[in-house]
Amino acid sequence: MSTDDQAKFEWRPFGWPLPRVVLIGLIGALVVAVVVVGSTSTVGFSPYNLEWDGTGEFRELADENGELVVGTTTERYETVEPPTTTAVVLAPTEQYDSEDATRVQQFVESGGTLVVADNYGPHGNELLADLGATTRFDGRVLRDDRHNTGVSALPIATNMSSHPFVRDVEQLSFNYGTALEAGESTPIVNSSSFSSLDGNYTDGESQPTDSDRRQYPVVTVESLGDGTVVVIGDPSVFINSMLDEPDNRAFAERIAGHRTTTLFDQSHTSSPPVIVSVLLAVRTSPLVAAGSLVVAISAVLFVGSQHRKRIREPIRRAVSAVRSRVNPIAPTATADRKAAQQPQPLADREALKAQLRKQHPDWDDERIERVIRGVISHQSDEPNNE
Repeated sequence: MSTDDQAKFEWRPFGWPLPRVVLIGLIGALVVAVVVVGSTSTVGFSPYNLEWDGTGEFRELADENGELVVGTTTERYETVEPPTTTAVVLAPTEQYDSEDATRVQQFVESGGTLVVADNYGPHGNELLADLGATTRFDGRVLRDDRHNTGVSALPIATNMSSHPFVRDVEQLSFNYGTALEAGESTPIVNSSSFSSLDGNYTDGESQPTDSDRRQYPVVTVESLGDGTVVVIGDPSVFINSMLDEPDNRAFAERIAGHRTTTLFDQSHTSSPPVIVSVLLAVRTSPLVAAGSLVVAISAVLFVGSQHRKRIREPIRRAVSAVRSRVNPIAPTATADRKAAQQPQPLADREALKAQLRKQHPDWDDERIERVIRGVISHQSDEPNNE
């Protein structure tokens, strides 16, 4: 093959003209962009957000440790087995109505584990109250002048219990989190004795005094029916940029590995990306799955039929061109019918084969032979159909 032919083959796949190649490339890039945008999110704490403030890594970690389930409605709680499931609620942005809260409560009382991580929003406390849990989020920024990852608002909780949720976890790093009012729950992680909460300091001081500095609960555990409610004073413990701070990843692994199934409750936060929502709907609804399958099969059949039509016409032209070279004198209708009943001349087949190789360099010999047989058979049938 000459250098010119090699360049032609390299820049013009399938023999397409350059404008078509450019158009196909642009369409491909557009499809990739749509898929990326439609399957990712920029919303904070979203499991489909791969940026610093998302929880995409936590979602992947949960998927590696067992079965991952994402629920866009609280009805998803009714499809899992509570004794083998840990549900995670991170910074809800909407209030759970009575029906939704009842579903979550029934899940916990039936043996499920529920993790609620929040800091300043009111909806975390509202959900805990509806469930009958006694822990509450304080809502003020927790600071620690001695134990932190750079500034006092990034405190490190250093007092760990022996509870299974924090086994092999020596500390937790917070990012503008808050403390918890434990109520009747059991604190399993406390801040250091050098920590304080913003504002309302004793003696009217603008800075915390020694009497304001003490340990505060930041993670609690409380039994509810046959299940457990775990409350964490900072959802940022699970975001991508904080997982590698000490010892957040180990804590996240304990949460994700506690049960065989992890349910991400996205029912009261921003909706998942469009493509993700469609996939979730297909997985959870047999009717939607069946409809999607019918549409997909119809699209494939339509595209296939159009593709066959586009290929068949050039092949017919190639057959006509080869036959005109082999036998330039047009046969009569009677002779044409007789010729159609005779085996195809060897020279005719070889010329057609050469023509097809030239037009479709990517085709192998088997495909070329198959096309020749099909075209010859089609040509032979045409006079009989007249």
